[in-house]
Amino acid sequence: MKYDIFISYRREGGADKARILKTELTAKGYKVFLDFDELKDGIFNERIIQAIESAPIFMLLLSENALDRCCNEDDWVRKEIEYAIKTERHIIPINLDLSFGDFPSTIPINILNEVKQHQISEIMFGQLFQVSVDKMINDRIKPILVSNDKTIKHLTTSRNRLVIISTIVIIFLTIAIVAIVYFFKENTQQAQFTPEVPITHNTISHDVTNESNTEDYTVETTLCETNTSTNQ
Repeated sequence: MKYDIFISYRREGGADKARILKTELTAKGYKVFLDFDELKDGIFNERIIQAIESAPIFMLLLSENALDRCCNEDDWVRKEIEYAIKTERHIIPINLDLSFGDFPSTIPINILNEVKQHQISEIMFGQLFQVSVDKMINDRIKPILVSNDKTIKHLTTSRNRLVIISTIVIIFLTIAIVAIVYFFKENTQQAQFTPEVPITHNTISHDVTNESNTEDYTVETTLCETNTSTNQ
């Protein structure tokens, strides 16, 4: 399944607000992944990876002390952030009710550098909830999704053009091959059925014999005439 937003949060202090935020974003038409609701089959690792890959936006909820346990290599929030960095997701840090103070000194440097370079949005879960959510949508979510859609459309268009060009080339090559095969077969058939001119050996022999007899007769006549003249 494709998602627009993946919500990463610390259960202690962030679970309830994560669900409220997901409900609001879903009501506004976004497809949101939240592991509290989505993971029901026990395959935590694989589902998380697939969900992060499918969502262009990685929303990191910063509740109080949300990043303190990221010093542990097996911490799930840390793993989610690192995989989001690896897959180049658009990270949107969210300060929940201004409860997040500062980044702990024990946080891995790659996470610190990546998260700190993004503007931290503020979501207030009181009277300003709708206003703060709408602001985040207009300032952060919409620009990212619009840009992502344009990229996908461009890639799709380029891929479609390549498919069309490839199809045309294949059609022309097929026609050329069929034409060559047909021409070859026609020439072969003509060569097989062309009648041979018979050599008339008997006629030639007969002509040669006649010519030889004529020459003999001429010689005999000449000799007779010579003898007659001598006798006279």
